[in-house]
Amino acid sequence: MSDARFSAIPQFQSVIVRRLVLFAVLFLASLRMVGDYDVFFHMVVGREVLRRMAVPTEEFYILLLQGQPGEYFEWGFGVLYHLVYRLAGLPGMSVLNSLLAAGAITLVVAAGLRREAAWWVMFVPAALLLWWMDFRLVFRPEILLFLFLAAEIFLLERFLAASDHRYLMPLPLIAWMLAQCHPSPAILVMVLGAYGLQVLLQAPPPARLRRALTVAGTGLAMLLLAAINPHGVKQIILPFTFASQTDLLQNLSEFIPSLQSSKRWLFVGAALTILAALAAPNRRAVDVLLIAVFGFLAFKYVRNIAMFALIGGVALTRATDWAASRLPRRATALSALAGAVALLTLPITNGEWGLGLKPNTFPDKGVGLLAQYRPKGNILNFIHLGSYLRWRL
Repeated sequence: MSDARFSAIPQFQSVIVRRLVLFAVLFLASLRMVGDYDVFFHMVVGREVLRRMAVPTEEFYILLLQGQPGEYFEWGFGVLYHLVYRLAGLPGMSVLNSLLAAGAITLVVAAGLRREAAWWVMFVPAALLLWWMDFRLVFRPEILLFLFLAAEIFLLERFLAASDHRYLMPLPLIAWMLAQCHPSPAILVMVLGAYGLQVLLQAPPPARLRRALTVAGTGLAMLLLAAINPHGVKQIILPFTFASQTDLLQNLSEFIPSLQSSKRWLFVGAALTILAALAAPNRRAVDVLLIAVFGFLAFKYVRNIAMFALIGGVALTRATDWAASRLPRRATALSALAGAVALLTLPITNGEWGLGLKPNTFPDKGVGLLAQYRPKGNILNFIHLGSYLRWRL
């Protein structure tokens, strides 16, 4: 074994250890009790899919629409969480949700961080991402979008660095898996397109055409494979058709403009910080393009703030690394770690942290009462509480 290869082994092991430490910290910080109403609707769908061994094509959940044509685009998420519940109960759901959240943030930070970066640098962007994303890291299919999107970004960054086409090979499979759980494979293809532009800019002229064709072929394979789902092409184009229904979106709180929402200052803080990261000399065209596109989407809809933060995570990490290498090491490290610790502890102090069912949130005692007296007929109740009741009863 050569000296160069031998000397690289401890460094590689150190990088792995750092990522594992960051993942563990994020896992503990993002652990939360089950307090989201929608997850029980998805679990009802998942239970029905497993019972029929097929995705329902008619409405079975809403009392007034039973028997009419119905579509369940996020059935895979419901199956996953229902199976985890059967294996590990509600605490297992809390653990799974935290694993997915920590995995998404860790992958994005790892994608943007140099191997030679100081160990403490990774905590700064990770803490900021957790702070900005925390309100959407709940028990919804969107969290799988975050994980698969982060995995794609990690692979594309490796492809840019090594020009190794093998890093593109998992992307069609990632798009297919996402299509079973969330109607957003088109977002993955959009991100691939932005990285394709960066490939053309940095590739030597003789290799540009070949690499462009490789990226385009990967994008086509992602779309074709993602179309293999119970809803076909409709699953892929749903975000665009849904966005055209302006009357419907106006009545959904998570689709109001960010500056008109309670999260407006969170959006402003994230936007200003990520834009400031673009002032670093190591910015790239892909960073500017992705931040512009997903920044607009976050400005338009409050629910997209978390996705915008995740997309901007690579540029933020690269800028933090660049700044840290030029500032006094000890003072910068201590101040950065202090801020990171403060941000990482916020989810623990907001009353959501823990395992199992969040107390005094769901009508768990009402379920026992209904099960005991078994009233005749169907029970019409508030839709969110109805999700929980339908799942239990």
